[in-house]
Amino acid sequence: DAEHRYRNYKVDMKIDKNKIKINGILYPIAELNPSGVRIVNESILFDDFENGSTKWNLTSYFEHGIPNPNDNQQPSAGNPDPTSAHSGQYVIGTMLQNDGIYEHNLDTNAYTAVSKTLNCHYYKDINLLFYRWLNKHFNDIATISVSTDDGTTWKDIWNNTVYIAEKEWTFQNFNLSSMLDRCQNVKIRFGLGPTGNSGTYTGWNIDDVALVGTFVYIDAAITQITTPEDKSCGFTDKEPIRINIKNAGYNDITTPFTVSYSLDDGETWVSETITRGLSRDEEYEYTFQTLADISEYGYHKIIARIDLDDDEDSRNDITTKTILALPHIQLPYAENFEATNGYWTGYGTNGTWTYGKPNGIVLSSSFSGTRCWSTLSNGNYQPNDSAWLESPCFDFTNIQKPIIDFMLKCNAATTDGLALHYSVDNGNHWIPVSETAAYPRFNWYNSTSTISALGANGWNGNTGWKHMQQLLPDEVSGKNSVKFRFIFASKETEGFEGFAIDDIKVYESPVDAGVSAIVTPQSSCELLKEQSITIKIKNYGNRAITSSDSLVASIIINDNITLTDTFYVSGILPIGETADFTFKQKVNMWNKKTYNMIASTNIKGDTLMFNAKNDNTTNNQFVGSATVLGEPLYTLGPDIGTTQPESFALNGGVQSNGNRFTSYEWKDNHDQIAGYEMILNGLNAFEANEERYSYKIKVTNEYGCNAYDTID
Repeated sequence: DAEHRYRNYKVDMKIDKNKIKINGILYPIAELNPSGVRIVNESILFDDFENGSTKWNLTSYFEHGIPNPNDNQQPSAGNPDPTSAHSGQYVIGTMLQNDGIYEHNLDTNAYTAVSKTLNCHYYKDINLLFYRWLNKHFNDIATISVSTDDGTTWKDIWNNTVYIAEKEWTFQNFNLSSMLDRCQNVKIRFGLGPTGNSGTYTGWNIDDVALVGTFVYIDAAITQITTPEDKSCGFTDKEPIRINIKNAGYNDITTPFTVSYSLDDGETWVSETITRGLSRDEEYEYTFQTLADISEYGYHKIIARIDLDDDEDSRNDITTKTILALPHIQLPYAENFEATNGYWTGYGTNGTWTYGKPNGIVLSSSFSGTRCWSTLSNGNYQPNDSAWLESPCFDFTNIQKPIIDFMLKCNAATTDGLALHYSVDNGNHWIPVSETAAYPRFNWYNSTSTISALGANGWNGNTGWKHMQQLLPDEVSGKNSVKFRFIFASKETEGFEGFAIDDIKVYESPVDAGVSAIVTPQSSCELLKEQSITIKIKNYGNRAITSSDSLVASIIINDNITLTDTFYVSGILPIGETADFTFKQKVNMWNKKTYNMIASTNIKGDTLMFNAKNDNTTNNQFVGSATVLGEPLYTLGPDIGTTQPESFALNGGVQSNGNRFTSYEWKDNHDQIAGYEMILNGLNAFEANEERYSYKIKVTNEYGCNAYDTID
């Protein structure tokens, strides 16, 4: 019925009163009209084998022919082949020729009858109907199988390991709706084998095979909820819901239909009408105009539904998707797993990863508190296992050099192991976190050779709780969604408990900065009563210092004055560069003396983690001093009165230590109107026979400090 003229035809039967006469008596005494009707199914395949076996591929001794048991057919058990077909003359069966007895010690499906490819794309309610005459030993296997990929893979719908000895044709009906409905590349297979070597039997006889179903003209389907994606992060209260809609029926869809979604298990629905048409097999993505609130962390069940008038296959009208909404975590992050599982999730076929209190012999406790993650779901881990523990999402948008650290305990065979991977694309690709040789204080993989189960380096063996720490790859820096995955794998080993993980932390590399110089004050002839203190801070770390990094610094002066301030760079301070910072508080340094100063940084997280293992020196501190030198002790002596000035000359003199001053500047005021004027530089002020009235001198020592005096 290629035109489907009898689609959805119904058969209703009744027996009228007194319409059947038996032995002269009319029956029934009243009309018989049972309730219900039968739908006339359409045949996707029908074969009574009267026109050959062209719809089948027969292998070995599965044959087409007329059943005709002869005198040579003498099965030791069961019954001979039928003397005739169920209808017509021809059947298919095993060993129809010769003696009709199938062979001993056959391989699996040694004899097969496989149908040609059948298209069930527009059919539902599919059933396989046929008549059989079967005889077999309980050690011999007869099967019926179906394939939906054109024979690449097969699934048994019936196999039999019991004794069967049929002596008549029996009707068989298999409901294959769940397996074959709406499939395009369908094949049916009858098989025999393997067989043993007990007794002799005739095997299969098959006739009147039909694959029937209901043709679907009108059908709108939801094939998928495409967004939001599972195990994604940072969902809001305004998230789009997208679905794929398909015209799964034979006819074009030309009338409006409704699509809906629910977030509360069907209690309430958001519904929208679609007016565009859909041609046969057309599929497109629809985005709901009403946004969904999935901001709460945890699991969300999304139900999507489509409603089309006269839809003939309701099974594809509703689809469900459960997503895990994960938090988008800002650094620094610290999780000890005492309150919750931290939104870490275990995956794998054996349910290997378990959150809670470890109850093993070796893995008997968490590192801190009572709870952690471990591979103790079923006691010892399973052989040939593969399981992973996946993190929530981390936001590294403004992070330059993130570090991960955690506590780890191991009890694993040398062939089995654990490794850490990361992903920057929501888990589509995973990359191992390798060891960074630049930081010898960091503790990472204890296996330097490849662990066979992992195919890479990782952790294995037996250890107590160990602190693991690693600088993460540059590829995660600046990414807004980073995930981690602890991957566990085992070979064919038993008797080990695996791994336990606790106290996971993720944070930016700490600032490593120290005072490299005291800029001011420096030793001078004089300092101020409100003297500013400026220090130079150098970036010794592995990342740039930014304006969000607080630089706490102190300076101690003569063991009795301490200044402390928090400084911030303007912009960034690159690695190896310096910047000057001035303390807000000023200090009285007027007095002539030496001021001893110790300047240091005290920055949170600034530790020795980047040093060599045996190097405990710090770069935080700088020691310096500044001396107030004061004015040199100096005088020209008392004023001089004489009537014979030519008999001597004025002399600038020397320092108290006997050394000459570095410079002498003389001035006189012989011009009473002009005032003092420079007359010469040098030790002597004038020659004999000159008349002077008043002289001034400025002397400068080797430190640049000046002294002044006047003589008349």
